[in-house]
Amino acid sequence: MGGEIAGLHTAAWEKKEYRYFPSASKAYLPILYASEEDFDLLYKTQTVVLTEGAFDRIAIKRCTKDVAVFARLSKGTSGYLSILLRRYAKRVILAFDQDAAGKIGTDKAESRIAGGIEISQLRLPAKDPAHLLETKGLRFASNLINSRLDSLTL
Repeated sequence: MGGEIAGLHTAAWEKKEYRYFPSASKAYLPILYASEEDFDLLYKTQTVVLTEGAFDRIAIKRCTKDVAVFARLSKGTSGYLSILLRRYAKRVILAFDQDAAGKIGTDKAESRIAGGIEISQLRLPAKDPAHLLETKGLRFASNLINSRLDSLTL
């Protein structure tokens, strides 16, 4: 996939314990997971897909290479991430989970990054992009994600 790892964010699902292990490089933002290629794509296309977590980001990047994909790693869309998106993006596509928490996160993200940015949602017939890739396979997930992204970015 290329790029450097900015950090590792883990969650113990049963205990709801969250830990963040920063990398040695402090030049990266600890609030998101993205590669240098993603930043280049954001500057070039002014479009970014924002996912709820790193595994969803990896799943979408496996399916498409032509769009920047960032995973937010902190709880909520922070003020700093909002500033970054407002400065460089004209279009943000939210690809959050289809559960109740994902819908709440979508609403919060929309309110925090609104203001001159076109915001849309990537809706998938699965609980999240990683689950779609796991259950339907790379070819199906790639075709579906790319066709939905194409319709959102026209």
